[in-house]
Amino acid sequence: MRNRIVTFILQLIIPHRVLFFVGGLMLLTGMALLAGSGIALQWPNEFKSQPPAAAAAVIAVAGLLITFAQTLRDRAEARSRFYLDEYRRGYDTAYEVLKSAVTADERLRMKWIAAARMLEEARRISAKVSVSAHRNVLNIELPKQSQRFEEFLSKSAEYYYGSGEGLEALYGNQALNEAARRATAKDKHGRLNWHREIDEKVLFTIWNAVQYPKAYSDVIEGRFPEGSALFLNPGLRTYIEHRRRFSSTNGKLYEGAQEVQ
Repeated sequence: MRNRIVTFILQLIIPHRVLFFVGGLMLLTGMALLAGSGIALQWPNEFKSQPPAAAAAVIAVAGLLITFAQTLRDRAEARSRFYLDEYRRGYDTAYEVLKSAVTADERLRMKWIAAARMLEEARRISAKVSVSAHRNVLNIELPKQSQRFEEFLSKSAEYYYGSGEGLEALYGNQALNEAARRATAKDKHGRLNWHREIDEKVLFTIWNAVQYPKAYSDVIEGRFPEGSALFLNPGLRTYIEHRRRFSSTNGKLYEGAQEVQ
């Protein structure tokens, strides 16, 4: 029981990288002591046996630390991979739920709420992904997820009231106003307070789930070195040269401060 408690505390306060570093440092120290014992013949007799013994002890402890660090690293990677897989599963499930949320579905509002909860939980799970390579995979998948869920955030205004059907004869605000009325009208069973509209917080949760995190550092940077554009495809080369020479603002073209007619 005591060993389990110590292990748990070490997992909380000592990352495996620190253990690797300490273990490696102790291993080097032990090897240095072991090498130093080869010149210990000049020492007094009572100290001759100490360098090898001390080296063996240090190397043994270093081996234990490195083994324990490897165990912690493997556990961390497995835990991170689990979070990555659950993140994907949550987004995939939410997508399928929203895909089935058509206007004629009486459960449209509930499906959006369920999908929002799934996405928010999945987004929180993704924050627990700790391995650098796994986090890179998350960043790679974000644009894909954004494109997938864009279709649900590009519906007509009437759709989000849950009443987008049968309004073809109405125009502008008339159609939207009618959709808003139907959102709280009696259902086909005559029940009152049958809300069909989707709350803004639900829409925000789904939109927020496919945004880059605030701490994200954009990896896109740099420009073609001077002279390298000569080896590009003619169309791309012409665009790069033109883009560097001219700037477009408010529908007008400028070369430096001079407008180009």
